[in-house]
Amino acid sequence: KNLKTQTLLNTVFLFLGFYFQTLGNIYTTPSKNGFITQLNIVFVPYLYFLFFKKKVDKYNIISVFIAMIGMFVLMYDSEFIGEINKGDIYTFICAIMVAFHVVTSSYFQKKYDFDPALFVLINILVSMIFSVVFMFMFENLPMNITIIDIWPIIFLGVLNTALGFLVQSYALKISVPTRVSLIVALESVFAAIGSVLIINEILSIQIVIGGLLIISGILITELKPFNSKSIKFT
Repeated sequence: KNLKTQTLLNTVFLFLGFYFQTLGNIYTTPSKNGFITQLNIVFVPYLYFLFFKKKVDKYNIISVFIAMIGMFVLMYDSEFIGEINKGDIYTFICAIMVAFHVVTSSYFQKKYDFDPALFVLINILVSMIFSVVFMFMFENLPMNITIIDIWPIIFLGVLNTALGFLVQSYALKISVPTRVSLIVALESVFAAIGSVLIINEILSIQIVIGGLLIISGILITELKPFNSKSIKFT
């Protein structure tokens, strides 16, 4: 019963990460969405302390400070002083949820020796159930849905979600969350590049500087990586 509860909790974090990132992307740009989402990486060491009892060091403190400055640079809008884009706020919540998911995934897989493929399958299926429930509760569904409407969902579900999390799940089982998160940080870079190439977004100096500050914070938090050999479970 305790194992089922813990696994469900991990899946809830994943679903909320998906939900708030998608919701945020409606109201903000893909590049900002990608950079703000990557704030989860500088949050990981603090959650890592809660689960693995590894102390937060000065690099983690500095990285959070720099990354948060980057976030405020991204969010700042001179035309709407005192008002923050709600899409950025939703994406920030997503970053927190993703950080919880990354660390709890590593914790449960190492503690219970889950098969990564099965673990991801359960995560995705339960997240899908939550998504369907939320869809019927909060969305006005179109009456006529065609294959053209569905194929982007299938593409994102199979490649971007299922395959991506399967690879990440295997990595989390043999590595530590901070290192996995560092590699995943490339998502923000590809998000910015994709936004320029696909939807012709023009990256402002503000977005470039804010994004670079966030990436700098991520790199700093990895200057003193955690030692996976010291991790023990009770």
